[in-house]
Amino acid sequence: MNIPQRLKIVRECCGMEQKELASAMECDVSFISLMERGRRSISVESIQSLCNAVGFEIRYFFDTDSGFADACGELILKRMRIIDKE
Repeated sequence: MNIPQRLKIVRECCGMEQKELASAMECDVSFISLMERGRRSISVESIQSLCNAVGFEIRYFFDTDSGFADACGELILKRMRIIDKE
């Protein structure tokens, strides 16, 4: 799994649209789109900004595929608990 794929997966696990993530990261939505499609180089700072915006630990972003998947599963469960409380 490559970096652009992981960016998109993390965003989707949080239930965010590109526009919402761009707002949380204080960047333009086209920046998110280009990163997710692999058409823009991605800095560690950008990845950290995304992780901060969605509450995802950056160490999991660079983990093995199974470690990354487990962390994404935790994001989904966290989101479900928030929805249940509403």
